[in-house]
Amino acid sequence: MNLFTLSDLRFRFDSVEVLRGFDLQLQAGEMTAIIGPNGAGKSTLMSILSGYLEGYEGGCSFLNVELREWKKQSLGQHIAFIPQLVRLEFPFTAEQVVLMGRTPHCRGLFESPEDLKAIRCAMEISNTVEFAHREFSSLSGGERQRVVLASALAQEAQVLLLDEPTTFLDLKNQLYTYSLLRNLAHSGMSVIAVTHDLNLAAQHADRLIVLAEGVIAADGHPNDVLKTDILADIFQINAKICKGPAERSWVFYEPAKPHQLDNYLLDKIKPQ
Repeated sequence: MNLFTLSDLRFRFDSVEVLRGFDLQLQAGEMTAIIGPNGAGKSTLMSILSGYLEGYEGGCSFLNVELREWKKQSLGQHIAFIPQLVRLEFPFTAEQVVLMGRTPHCRGLFESPEDLKAIRCAMEISNTVEFAHREFSSLSGGERQRVVLASALAQEAQVLLLDEPTTFLDLKNQLYTYSLLRNLAHSGMSVIAVTHDLNLAAQHADRLIVLAEGVIAADGHPNDVLKTDILADIFQINAKICKGPAERSWVFYEPAKPHQLDNYLLDKIKPQ
């Protein structure tokens, strides 16, 4: 089933065309990873899909209804969004942050038994129960990221949008988070994640979309998308592709070759 249908989607920041017109359909029960260089338009696309960023041109519908026509609370019951950075100005505990995920479902001033059950389940599955009564601001970057994921899970949405969800996580929690997301997708949720980790995407995603200069440069199964010519063209890197676990592609990067001027510049910044 199509959840999102995009038709000639475009977006501008002032005079800069960030998304330059493309069509795309995103399905239920699928984990999709979006990769691409800095400035490719990945975060802009995620903000549009979440309903937070308006002013786009072209079509962007969710469940066959144009996103512009959805009421924010109704959309929040269907779509959970984790942006790159989450800043909170007040001394909330981790449990209170997770409770915020229930906002689209609130019908009164106090949390319901259903809210409390959703919070407990989300904190257990994200391994954040031990942080429940700690101030969010006292947590490390990785711990905060896990709490924010718990908040999104507590939302019990049909779609989970994540913009670089493992940036601050250690290796164990990166692997756990991506395995969790894959399992959620295969249980019926639609998971769409922006990442710069090609190997995490290759091992866990059902579908890999490459966004470059505001257009879709490649789209398909990770084994079909992760090719040396695509990586060289889009990322300007030399890489070798091998088969890893479950016959999925595994990317090995060659060290970057310094520019001619690098030695000159390095000499300039060395301690005298």
